[in-house]
Amino acid sequence: KQMLQQNAGWTKEHAETLELAIAALQEHPDWVGVTPGDVIVSLLSKRSNVVLLSSKSGKASAVLHLGYGNPRLVTAHMMLTKAGLAVDILALASHARDGFPTNAESGQWPLTSWCAMAYGAAEGGDPTGALISRLHKLSTSWFEPFRAEIIGDLPMLAEEPANSALYPLVTDRRGREVSKHIPSEKLRDLMALLPRPTGQHAERLVTVHGDLYDGNVVRMSTDGPQLLIDFEYMSVSCAVHDLAFSCDDLGVMQDYLQEMLGRAPTTDEVEELAFESIIAYHIHFYVLREVIWTKSLPHPEGKSLAEITVMLDSYLDHARSLAEVVAVIRACQALRHAVVEFPAGLEGGGCMYEKAIFLEKMQALVKAST
Repeated sequence: KQMLQQNAGWTKEHAETLELAIAALQEHPDWVGVTPGDVIVSLLSKRSNVVLLSSKSGKASAVLHLGYGNPRLVTAHMMLTKAGLAVDILALASHARDGFPTNAESGQWPLTSWCAMAYGAAEGGDPTGALISRLHKLSTSWFEPFRAEIIGDLPMLAEEPANSALYPLVTDRRGREVSKHIPSEKLRDLMALLPRPTGQHAERLVTVHGDLYDGNVVRMSTDGPQLLIDFEYMSVSCAVHDLAFSCDDLGVMQDYLQEMLGRAPTTDEVEELAFESIIAYHIHFYVLREVIWTKSLPHPEGKSLAEITVMLDSYLDHARSLAEVVAVIRACQALRHAVVEFPAGLEGGGCMYEKAIFLEKMQALVKAST
């Protein structure tokens, strides 16, 4: 009743789900004897689907994810928990416990899916190279059923390599609707032009978190290990996708390579991976995300077909020029070093330049070298 009164986004179904969650948590030792009246509920998400449950005594707490019914999320979460990389799942909605069944009539997951998780009060800090390497050493086979499902929604992905940069963007509902707004042939042309990651460690096919920044890293205690949360974009793609979020931190690159190689990496190996990470960051945030998240009319924020065509043509031109300059820099260690040094004296990091400025700076470097 309290949450229904305080939040317009809450429905009776939310309240019923909350009651079910508290009842199911009784199976966990920390929650034995905690009644619904003993629980304090507070929102942790503006979207009203993540709440913190705390007992008044302070003895027990859990995060409740309402709508946690996506089989990919549950599968990924269970795998990470088993590997010691995620917060433990304390309770799942009953239908999520037995093979992730769908609604027989609609083929969709029931709206009452939820997951209660142990709550880590401490922020985890920036993801370390060691954390990322542990994630990237996990099996990739878990994703294959979901890859087939995604390709069914976006057939042009069948032509893309398994480590395509598109996968982390099209795993969620918003990305899955890209075919409604962007002509497949244009997206195909864009992917053909954009430089793909090169190098053993950059292009390696791995399980990626997809949104690996400090806000998605927690600790259960101040001295506990880093753990991951929020698996909305989790998929299998190239390793450099996760490393892109740390592209301006050579220490992360060095620690990551140390873990993956079992030896100290050379300066050239570190800078090569950092360069590929910077390019991946630029492509993800300033090209693909802008394209994939474009809306068409009649969406209130939608563009007309003519506007979308003009936008896509500009991105195709950008991709063509970007590929040309990246090819030159990859072939020259001194140029690569100069690009890696971009972030050094810049607030926010050089990898965060808007796409046109980023391209101009790289082109200027190449021109100066010749």
